Amino acid sequence: MILNVITSWAGYLVFIVAGFVMPRMIDNNIGQEALGIWDFCWSLVAYMRLTTMGLGSQLNRYIAKYRASEEFDEMRGTISTVLVIQAFIAVMVLLVVTALYFILPIFFAEKLGSNLEVAQGVMLFLGATFAAEMALEPAKGVITGYHRWGMHNAISSGFYLITVVGMITSLTMGGELVSISIIYFAVTLFGEIIRMIYARHICPELRFHLHSATWVRAKKLIHFGGKTFAAAIVPIILLQTTSIFIVSNLGPAALAVFTRPVAIVRHIETFVRKFTYVLIPTVGALHGAGKTEELKELLITTARYGVALTTPFLIAFVIYGDVIMTVWMGSEYVNMSIILILAVAYFLPISMDPFYRVLMGINMHGFIGKWSIIITLSSLVIGITALNITGWTLEGAALLIAVPIFITFGLLVPYHSCKVLDVPLSSFIVKVFFTPILSVIPFTLWLLLVRHLLGDRFVEILIYGSLGGGIILFIIYWIVLFPKPFKTKITKRILAFAK
Repeated sequence: MILNVITSWAGYLVFIVAGFVMPRMIDNNIGQEALGIWDFCWSLVAYMRLTTMGLGSQLNRYIAKYRASEEFDEMRGTISTVLVIQAFIAVMVLLVVTALYFILPIFFAEKLGSNLEVAQGVMLFLGATFAAEMALEPAKGVITGYHRWGMHNAISSGFYLITVVGMITSLTMGGELVSISIIYFAVTLFGEIIRMIYARHICPELRFHLHSATWVRAKKLIHFGGKTFAAAIVPIILLQTTSIFIVSNLGPAALAVFTRPVAIVRHIETFVRKFTYVLIPTVGALHGAGKTEELKELLITTARYGVALTTPFLIAFVIYGDVIMTVWMGSEYVNMSIILILAVAYFLPISMDPFYRVLMGINMHGFIGKWSIIITLSSLVIGITALNITGWTLEGAALLIAVPIFITFGLLVPYHSCKVLDVPLSSFIVKVFFTPILSVIPFTLWLLLVRHLLGDRFVEILIYGSLGGGIILFIIYWIVLFPKPFKTKITKRILAFAK
């Protein structure tokens, strides 16, 4: 698990760097409004995830389970069934993309103005990219189900690096949004084909047999995927609906400002989830073997690590938020109210993600899916109505996202998980939060000291704050959080290398 997590983080560094570089490149070469158009098109395409039902990527749970129990006939049948369903979804996505292409001028012609045709072209290629990913997504589930996270992340990060280099080259040579969306489509498609070839290499069962794709299996998969998807679509609905209302009421430039702090929080969330995603096949294997006590231990331990990973990132985001935004995008992108709202609201949802992955692994996440939809839709109706009356602001839009996310994934998920696995709530709070929270106090004090001493020397603040804070955090975590067998193994390797 540790090796898989490390390779996942290493691969994701490419996405983090690109996430900082590409918005600045678009802003510098085409302008803030173009960046808003790019964000807006991604918001429209993200809605297409509502067609996925959460099946392809969740295949890893079944792969791990059937491998552990040596039910290879079931594995073959499940893979064939998922391939059929994903092909159908890909066709649906293409139909939705085509419909949106013609609908866009009807609802957004005034706000998009001369950028209307550009937005149509970008949306067309981004949508086609998503359709290709859906058709070939079962390969991800197979590779991660075999615990080949290193190769999975190498393919993802490697081809994304090629994509980013191509997009940057296009922008510097005078390219526009449509040209970089074409590059994104072409490289992504090639990468997904390579992933499918590798998946077939490690899993001989990854062959399509129509007779193995049964409706009984499909219903079972859709039932599991539907429960997963119900919770997974909450961020999609919240973020993309909010983005569309911002464009409609405040314009594309305002969306560009709003999306930047949201993007940083999403990067933090994804970074932590690279750790928690590894849990799903592991939990599936433990559950299949009936090891309940090991599951409880895994739940508490991983939740503690979730808090330890999340806390320093969000503390640094609050203390250095204006510094990060100014150095990254410029002072016109700074909005500390949004940063504070997002940091507070996302602390529990991100750090408690291990609980949700354990629920998924034991197929007990339906309760969360149902209530997440109810809470989200209720919050949207109330929030949008209130903002339409009082007037739309970026702070109000941030609250529209923050409140349902906090209630659903910050409070409901850990409460339900403790109830399902019979973990006392008081014991959970002490074991999960106490040590990580105390451990980050020296880190926080260092960040504040650096900020106070260096004043408005923003680049130096980021350098000295991150380096010193990272060293302090590593030393404390090594002493109080890292498992003893891991420390012993690393120490032996360092000593052996030194000799």
